[in-house]
Amino acid sequence: EWLLDNYLKRRESVRPQVVEFISERRHVSLSADDIRYIESLDSEVVVHTVSGESLRTRTPISRWEATLNELHFVRIHRAYIVRRELIVRASRSEVELEGVTLPISRKYAEKVSDIISA
Repeated sequence: EWLLDNYLKRRESVRPQVVEFISERRHVSLSADDIRYIESLDSEVVVHTVSGESLRTRTPISRWEATLNELHFVRIHRAYIVRRELIVRASRSEVELEGVTLPISRKYAEKVSDIISA
């Protein structure tokens, strides 16, 4: 079972993941590679893309966290999930993506530091 789990995780990491959601009454299919970070704003979530586009959706951030491949994305705050490869700099309290600095909450700080140092 452990071998099968590892095999499937490796296979998932090679194949681009596609996420589907509703944004402003239209169906959107987006490659996970196009997602820069996800931001929760009370009743809605904003998906920030690599191209600079911001897509609003009502899909809760907890569902995004469960859906996105944990090999490529990490939750850093109750309001933020970021793509690991795009992290330029990280400290105990914040991560920097190109042009954007996002806070790391105490709840997620240890997990994020383990990932960054690995």
